[in-house]
Amino acid sequence: MSTHILEACFRGEEPELLHLPVLTQAFNALPAMTLYNLISAIRLHPVAARMASKILCEKIFQTNLNNAVNGIIEKYAARRPY
Repeated sequence: MSTHILEACFRGEEPELLHLPVLTQAFNALPAMTLYNLISAIRLHPVAARMASKILCEKIFQTNLNNAVNGIIEKYAARRPY
């Protein structure tokens, strides 16, 4: 069923409201680079495109946050003698 929903979305068809959780789950399962390539290469319906873009932004933000936190941990772990 979810493949049918994704295919319809890729054809530019408007997703039904009850299919939005399935699309969200599918977009969340994709790596950020794959999601970016998908958004760039396929003309999604505007609702699905906005959803995919929002999820991509969240993934990028999370990656940046993880990198920043890891940098802080490394900085202070290097100072601490064990």
